[in-house]
Amino acid sequence: MWSSVTQFPDDLAVFCQGGFPSRASFELLAHHARWARRPIFFVGDLDPLDLTIFAALRSGSADLRPSPSAVPIRYLGIDDRWLQLCRENLRLADKGLDVITIKMGATEREHFAVVKRVLPALDRLIGPECLALLESGRKLELEGAGHPGLYRKRFASALSDLLLGR
Repeated sequence: MWSSVTQFPDDLAVFCQGGFPSRASFELLAHHARWARRPIFFVGDLDPLDLTIFAALRSGSADLRPSPSAVPIRYLGIDDRWLQLCRENLRLADKGLDVITIKMGATEREHFAVVKRVLPALDRLIGPECLALLESGRKLELEGAGHPGLYRKRFASALSDLLLGR
């Protein structure tokens, strides 16, 4: 989607992994960030699992305890600014955010209680509106927050500008 509307910077590298990172992933990302002298920017779903993955990368270990493999990382996932872009550009705006959000299951809601303890400044990380969305038992996956068929044409370039800091 974005490659058709945005010229990506030449120094952009993308690391994509489904699920929880392995020890090798922690070490690779930490090494790359040190080598590049830049932080890693995390883009993920607005859900308990991806927020836990962000917390784990930041701490450098799967058990969330500080580790030498801590990754210099900044959150660039779905937050209030992204959610506002979605709201402003949603083709089915009259139906509200329920069109793009998904109800969390019982296990995810329990997991979210843990996320709030692991990331005590969660409201500053994702914003109060996204926090309220999660507390209401709903989540927003990247597919719903960026699918070109759900949004007006200008959305892709506005989202690219947001993510690339323009």
